[in-house]
Amino acid sequence: MTPQQVIFIGYQTLEGLAQVLERACPVQASAISVAVSSDGSPIETRQLVVMVSQVAAPIVRYCRFTTGYVQFMGGEPWGPDYTARQKACLEAYGLVVAWLQEQGFTVEDATVSHPRDMTLVEGTIGFLTYDPERTTWVRRKETAD
Repeated sequence: MTPQQVIFIGYQTLEGLAQVLERACPVQASAISVAVSSDGSPIETRQLVVMVSQVAAPIVRYCRFTTGYVQFMGGEPWGPDYTARQKACLEAYGLVVAWLQEQGFTVEDATVSHPRDMTLVEGTIGFLTYDPERTTWVRRKETAD
């Protein structure tokens, strides 16, 4: 059996991705933490990401949205707002899952892995906005209905 080349297609908005997804197939979504800097020093920066994708072999369509960054020193969270940033990412993820379900998609709590040397497109989610007073992501009022 010959391995098949997988093509990753990134969308700039979650709403744009939703327009091309197949409702008959499950959508994979998750909140993940991705290392963005680790040069051998004891400080590592990690990106908090909400990732949504759907596999229709050999194509993976996806939208990836960064909710924030956290730092670790010696493998331990570093900084006073680590817990708040982690919580905000999970809340954004919950809002994304709810929105996808409202659009008629079945959502699996999963992430599609990609080749290590591949740079993924960074997208946005139009119905989310960051509320600095509550220090979390919320659904925009004009799109909440």
